[in-house]
Amino acid sequence: MRPDQEKFDKIKRILKTNPKGCTIMELSRKLNTNRNSVAKYLEMLLVSGQVEVETFGTAKVFVLSQRLPISTLLDLTTDLIVVLDSNLKIVQTNDNFLTFFGKERKDLTGTPLLGHDLPPVSLLPLESILWEVSQKGELVKELSFLKGGREFFFRIKFVPSVFDHGGKGITLLMEDVTLQKSYERNLQVSEARYRAVVEDQTELICRRRADGSITFVNDAFCRYFHKKGEDLVGRKFDPALPGDEREEILSRSTPTRENPVAAYEQQVLVSPDSVRALLWTEHALFDTRGAISEYQAVGRDITERKETERELRIRDIAFASSINGMAIVTPDGMFSYVNQAFLDLLQIAGDQVIGKSFRELLADYDITPDIKTLLGEMQSNGSWFGEVRFKKSGGPLTHLLVSLTRVYEETGNFLCVFVSLIDITGQKLLEEAFKNTFEKLQDTIEFFPDPTFIVDRSRKVVAWNRAMESLTGVGKNDVMGKTAYQNAFSFFDMVRPVLVDLIDLPARDLARKYPNVRRFGNNLFVEAFIPAMNKGKGAYLWGKATVLTDKENNPIGAIEMVRDTTEWKKVAEVRREK
Repeated sequence: MRPDQEKFDKIKRILKTNPKGCTIMELSRKLNTNRNSVAKYLEMLLVSGQVEVETFGTAKVFVLSQRLPISTLLDLTTDLIVVLDSNLKIVQTNDNFLTFFGKERKDLTGTPLLGHDLPPVSLLPLESILWEVSQKGELVKELSFLKGGREFFFRIKFVPSVFDHGGKGITLLMEDVTLQKSYERNLQVSEARYRAVVEDQTELICRRRADGSITFVNDAFCRYFHKKGEDLVGRKFDPALPGDEREEILSRSTPTRENPVAAYEQQVLVSPDSVRALLWTEHALFDTRGAISEYQAVGRDITERKETERELRIRDIAFASSINGMAIVTPDGMFSYVNQAFLDLLQIAGDQVIGKSFRELLADYDITPDIKTLLGEMQSNGSWFGEVRFKKSGGPLTHLLVSLTRVYEETGNFLCVFVSLIDITGQKLLEEAFKNTFEKLQDTIEFFPDPTFIVDRSRKVVAWNRAMESLTGVGKNDVMGKTAYQNAFSFFDMVRPVLVDLIDLPARDLARKYPNVRRFGNNLFVEAFIPAMNKGKGAYLWGKATVLTDKENNPIGAIEMVRDTTEWKKVAEVRREK
């Protein structure tokens, strides 16, 4: 044992037996050592934190430091801690450090840190860091590294340290900030996705202050009104309104604190000879004090829908002869008409329908999404379209493509709700089978009544049924395993590409390039007139394409189904002529 260490130990033993403390003079007498030497030893103990001093007038009284052992303190924190001496040898580590790196304390203590594979600390330029810390004091660095295939982020604090014997070293406090970095990344991604979603929307989006000055418009808004964003932001903008509609619109369009959401329809003049109809939903945005800071309006062009709704008429032969289920619901929510296909799809008798509400009619069905959700979205948006799962008590599961549309007369009076059902159970079963194996797909769709084909993720044809052979005149053996299936649809005569080719097209490009194609989740729908069919007489085709995924929801291909709706269109045309 070094002589100095013996003195240190004797001083600490004396102080331990004198809890009220001792002066330098008292310690000098008990140690039989001169005062200057005792003062030097006490100074070193003070620096290392082993003793404390209190001043009473001109006298200094020294007592043992009342602190926890450093090893205990190290394990009280969640940080990873390693203490190094001036030669960068490991003096001490806490349990968190050992657990993270999977090491034993006995294998590390007293060995050079750089001799171990302990990223990221073993990869740091510790010698230069030690010098920088000695010159500037505490230092903090952030870095990332891979461990076990996972990326970690650490904030490392380098703290200069003094040991009991007076030697110097450095302590590394490693704070795991991986979760924080993950949150920050997710926030950045969320913000980027939000902006991308807003910019890709076909709806018109505009935010304005209470004084009417605009703070944000998306690209769709600018294109619709033939304006540039920089010409709108910071200024007021009111679209041109036909006739005396301006006063009526403004009097009922502004949300309030009590009613923060307002929805209204508006006709606008996008050009001197073009009047378009918009459906606006406007929300009041509040600041932290609860005061309205901005208004956000989302507009949707409903011109075509309005024109279509004017053409609708209740009950015609098209309803009765359609293979799709169709029904009429009165404004008070009661069924007033259903066709036979509707009754067959829901497995009910006609006398059980008329005069019943949605909830009464479907009380015995397990429905997903539920009726409340469907009707709520239809009330808000004027219509709802999507896939619905029906299961009657004790019956089989049925998948239906459901359309709910609010119909108005030309005068604007609410006329009814039009309900349309298409049985896609076979297609859903087909899509489920596709997830398990490609080899079974051809047998599954071979006798499917609608022309159907399937491609894998590389756009090679893996299934082509007989109905598709009949429609295109191209045999299965001519397209199986090939990507040039577009040639089979040459009769489209460049009207549009095949739907499965549009599956991955961004919403913005899809809306701009193919306005007749509609996307709902992973599905694309279209109805188009093909002039080259029927020996030049033309035909109407309805098509649907769906992304196919495996059990882990990874895309593995796509399926497209085509249906000839020409006869239905003819019936509808006869109705209009009447």
